[in-house]
Amino acid sequence: PLHEARDLEALLAPGERGERGARRWEVVRRVREALDPPARLVGSGSGGTPGVGFVCRAVDLDDAPALADRAPGTSVNDVLLAALHLTAARWNGAAGARCGRVGVMMPVNLRPSERFWEVVGNFASMVSISTHPADRDDLRTATAAVAAQTREIRREVRARGLFDLFEVAAGSRIGIKRLVARLLPVLGGERFIDTAVLSNLGRLAEPPSFGDDVPPELWFSPPCDRACSIGVGVITVGRSLMLSVRHRLEVFDRSAAQEFTDALVTRLTAAP
Repeated sequence: PLHEARDLEALLAPGERGERGARRWEVVRRVREALDPPARLVGSGSGGTPGVGFVCRAVDLDDAPALADRAPGTSVNDVLLAALHLTAARWNGAAGARCGRVGVMMPVNLRPSERFWEVVGNFASMVSISTHPADRDDLRTATAAVAAQTREIRREVRARGLFDLFEVAAGSRIGIKRLVARLLPVLGGERFIDTAVLSNLGRLAEPPSFGDDVPPELWFSPPCDRACSIGVGVITVGRSLMLSVRHRLEVFDRSAAQEFTDALVTRLTAAP
């Protein structure tokens, strides 16, 4: 029933006292993390007319040893996140730019397990995954740092903690909301905006068919803005990893976006 499906307070209520406390600490963690602003990708765009471009690559899973030979306890998504962290850091390093903390935003599906795959309604919350220079010696160390943050319990706590923050904000007076909106740019609101975003829809069980002579393809990408200027969308169709990079034209021209995307793919297809 619709009234049950949309009852987020009941759906996302903390299950036990320990979870309730951990969710409250999530607000503190995000504020503390914002004291160390995330790196911004060095671009080559015109800085003029806003817009977006797209770069698409299909990666054969048989040619991606980084995904197949990952460490126990890590997921494909962990490797994808780690590869994006490394690519962003190396990209800025090649341009001689500072690259301390890299933050990548990823959505977490908060639907209950019995309707996990339902597509009507937005039950996603965003979680920020960070790495620092000491975590990024190589893909293995970066994946370990990412996996420590994405383990199911900790990931769910982070995602639900953000919902709690929105609940507090929703109860504020309209004047306070407007004041906060005006003050955020002055107080450095971009500190809470990550370097990039990655959304992985997982494996599509039945690829769309448009005829026997048309190979199945499916592309999508999450939104991005001037600060978080790269949005990476991933979905597995058959034995192909369909990777689409959305980029802001003010920051990345097409040539730079293609170079960035190819560097990301290389990290997935290089020998361990």
